[in-house]
Amino acid sequence: MRGIIGTVTHDFESTWLSDDPLTGVNDEELFGRTHLADRIFEVLQRVSEQSPSSILGLIGSWGSGKSSILAAIAHRLRTKDEATLGTLGKEWFVSEFNPWLYAGPAEMHDGFFDTLQSAFPSTGLWEPRRENLVKLGRRLAPIAGLLQAVRIDGEKLVTTLLDDAEESAVAQRNRVEKELADAGQPILVIIDDLDRLSADELLHLFKLVRLVGRLPNVYYLLSYDERTLIDLLAKTDLVSAKDERRGLDYLEKIIQVRIDVPALRPYEVDRVFSRAITRLQEDHRFQIPRFEIERLTRVFDDVLSGRLSTPRAIKRVFGQVDAFYGATREEVNFTDYVIITWLRTVEPGVYALIQRHRRELLGHREISLRFLDAPDRVAGQRRLEWMTMLADAHVHEAEREDVLYLLTVLFPAFGSTYRNETEKEQRSTHVPEPQQGAISHPDYFDRFFTFGVPADDISDAEASAAARDIARGYFRSPSAVALVNMFDMQPELVLRKLSYVAEAEGLRTAQLVMWLQERWSALDERSFLRSRVETLAEATLLRMTDDHAFQVCVSRAQEPAGLLFISAVVNGLSMEGPGSPEFRDRRAALASRVMRALVDMYSAHFTPLVGSCKSPLDLVAEDRAILWYWRYRAEESLTTFLLKAIDEGWELVDCMALFVYLSLEEDGQTYITRYDNPGQFTMLFDPAFLQEHLGDRIPEMVDLSALRGVPATRDVLRAYVLSGVRLAANGARTPDG
Repeated sequence: MRGIIGTVTHDFESTWLSDDPLTGVNDEELFGRTHLADRIFEVLQRVSEQSPSSILGLIGSWGSGKSSILAAIAHRLRTKDEATLGTLGKEWFVSEFNPWLYAGPAEMHDGFFDTLQSAFPSTGLWEPRRENLVKLGRRLAPIAGLLQAVRIDGEKLVTTLLDDAEESAVAQRNRVEKELADAGQPILVIIDDLDRLSADELLHLFKLVRLVGRLPNVYYLLSYDERTLIDLLAKTDLVSAKDERRGLDYLEKIIQVRIDVPALRPYEVDRVFSRAITRLQEDHRFQIPRFEIERLTRVFDDVLSGRLSTPRAIKRVFGQVDAFYGATREEVNFTDYVIITWLRTVEPGVYALIQRHRRELLGHREISLRFLDAPDRVAGQRRLEWMTMLADAHVHEAEREDVLYLLTVLFPAFGSTYRNETEKEQRSTHVPEPQQGAISHPDYFDRFFTFGVPADDISDAEASAAARDIARGYFRSPSAVALVNMFDMQPELVLRKLSYVAEAEGLRTAQLVMWLQERWSALDERSFLRSRVETLAEATLLRMTDDHAFQVCVSRAQEPAGLLFISAVVNGLSMEGPGSPEFRDRRAALASRVMRALVDMYSAHFTPLVGSCKSPLDLVAEDRAILWYWRYRAEESLTTFLLKAIDEGWELVDCMALFVYLSLEEDGQTYITRYDNPGQFTMLFDPAFLQEHLGDRIPEMVDLSALRGVPATRDVLRAYVLSGVRLAANGARTPDG
């Protein structure tokens, strides 16, 4: 049985995760339900003047606040509230009976009379009346369930029956009726949760109340969802499932006065929403940006508020937000989190649907052969398919359009489906880049379904702490070490996080460039992630002053690994990039300034190697890569250096062989690439110089295709270079180049 919580006042927000009724609260907390309680007391007073016993019905949908109203009524009657006594004209006793707590009709019968007699005080005057009520209950109990109903052993049962044998049930009832009428003490029996009963239990309860319990000065307040009761009655022989009107007529015979709980008014829902947002910010200690408040308010007004029409619905949604948001606080977009929580509580089928169709919602195009071979969908086909999926997810037909709109709010890439766009329109539609923390961002999607940051992810807070430590040179801090460990597992994720944090916090230190160099050097030279690291290093340098960036580059390039890394970064800076003309000019100027310094460093680095390496093909891979960057950005100075090296003993053919495009395959062997152009190496030297130094070694007939697809040994490279020189001398190009 549901009891009164006590005299403690509870605000609505503190009971989000509880389904208990609100008690001891003011009118505002009960959404005007205190006003309804006053009206119920007025009705009771008028009914008591006109009838010795009556049955009232408190009717409302699940979660509409019926139990809170009943709790408030019981509380005021028990505490002898002066305003209530003034309305009723006298003191009323109250008792609460919850039939849902009993296993069957027999137990319900027993509990009914226990509840009735417990409403009276245990005093000398009332004790005989209490006993007579219990006896009447036994007398009227169904014979089949008598032993279990009265909960006594066989010997005591026999004794009881013998004691009562001289008096009939009618006489027993007459005695009880006279005693209650003479006492003149009204009693209100509150019965909640009728809509949780089975059909048989419901009919039994109606018999108890209508035929058995109609005693003088005993009034009943029944609480239920009418739609559910009509559905229950349709399962009995009394009402046809196709005749809803007959179900209503049956209830009218039971209930003399109906009191309908009003739906929450829009301003009440708005008030609770505003208070909930404020409370969440206070409890979880975060601040929602104004533009996010406006975005959430629009979504709430457009869709969410229409389905939050009862106190329970509001409590469920914001209780879920309150319970789980702490684990992802400031790690996910708050508006998206509220929307996805609303879907999880109100439309769980859609919540599951989102996870199954992740790729489509995030805007990732399918590239499998099955999809490439499939015919193009006509405009609107995918929208119809989604409407069917929403129906299968048990979304009511009237709500499907709103749910489809919410998916667009969460996933902008889904907008083309919502708007019924053709394939051509979809290709021309601009979809903005997803914001950090948004569910539409692939790095954050999983957080909305795992109630926290997954183990294979790194939180924004941890990424920020690690970035700050790295920028200060604290490479061994716990957060920095954790970031390195995560980099080994998910380098792309770490680089995206680090890029965002560095930009947001303006990180621009030499230590950050050093850390990026270490990560870059650890990556396979074929990895596309190297270019991601280079881009991050470029952005870091461009946040510095020009002098500071120059000094960092020169400092890093003092040793071979750093020289290669800075060469790669400067190569990126030299390329055309986004931004204003002023910003692009600054990139080019910084790259040119650093490159001039690098040319001197290249010469200083390679000059000793000319003497220590018999052939330039003996150089390690890192040195050969540096020569390529030298070739890209300062070709004339490279040619000057190579001419000097050739004078000191390096073979001309081997020098040119350094600049043949090679690919490292999975078997560990290097191959000449299919699209290599001999101009990459022949243009380093004057044609007359090549003819003079190579002479008869240049072949008359060339077939470069025969030198491709085989391991690039030194002999193959030399043959390829000589063939390329022949093609250059003839003014021809390779078929592929």
